[in-house]
Amino acid sequence: MEEKKIKLGKEKISELGGELGDFMINNINRLHPPYAQFIKNSVAAMNSDSLLNQREREIIRLSSLITVGASLVQVKNTIRMMLKRNIFSKNEIGEIIMQTSFFCGFSPAITAAFVALEVIDELDK
Repeated sequence: MEEKKIKLGKEKISELGGELGDFMINNINRLHPPYAQFIKNSVAAMNSDSLLNQREREIIRLSSLITVGASLVQVKNTIRMMLKRNIFSKNEIGEIIMQTSFFCGFSPAITAAFVALEVIDELDK
């Protein structure tokens, strides 16, 4: 059972983070393999044992990344994944960013809006 969760965690990291997710896990594994394993187990648990559906988890993920001022790469990757997997429309992502701006401030939300526009332009090409 534990091996199945590890595999799911690795798959979800690749799915959610793409090359960036794989890069992160591989490098953390070089630093400290137990930490890489902890991340894989955590991602697997969050995605397999959750009471929340995928849309709810994605709203939390994006709004949290914006609020804590996460790297633009993380915000961009999350928005790209949400659009590519057809979980959200462009307008829904805009609404999440707008709602987040009230609680985290306009600067991080406006930055996220411009990141979203970059992703939309990339995907439209």
